[in-house]
Amino acid sequence: MTIKHRNPDSLEVLIIDFNPVVGEGLQTIMTKDENIEMDGDVQDGDEALLYMERAKDNG
Repeated sequence: MTIKHRNPDSLEVLIIDFNPVVGEGLQTIMTKDENIEMDGDVQDGDEALLYMERAKDNG
């Protein structure tokens, strides 16, 4: 799990998905838009909460 530096002009997206194939597909689609910055991907809600807590601490 990596916390990225944020571009203030972009939309930050964190994908939460149990199925890695679906998550990869969403990531592929969204990265084609230059205004969307993929913040990361996690597999469940618990991991998402931990990710967001770490991002807040680093922010």
